[in-house]
Amino acid sequence: MGSTPTLHRAFHLYAAAVDASASVTAVMLAHAGGWDELALVGIPLAVFSLLLLVARNRARAIADAQAAVPLEDD
Repeated sequence: MGSTPTLHRAFHLYAAAVDASASVTAVMLAHAGGWDELALVGIPLAVFSLLLLVARNRARAIADAQAAVPLEDD
């Protein structure tokens, strides 16, 4: 029965270490210096800007292709 208190104490020390690690992780994720807020706003803006750029270039290419085709007179 001498090992039971030792195992019990070891379990509690391990549980306390895991709990402390989880708390530190939670605090770091909760306040990450602003980079997470920047990413939450910046990434969608960058994706939207990229999509607008691609759409604008495609529209210009289509307009240029249509302008290059001579009109046929009936």
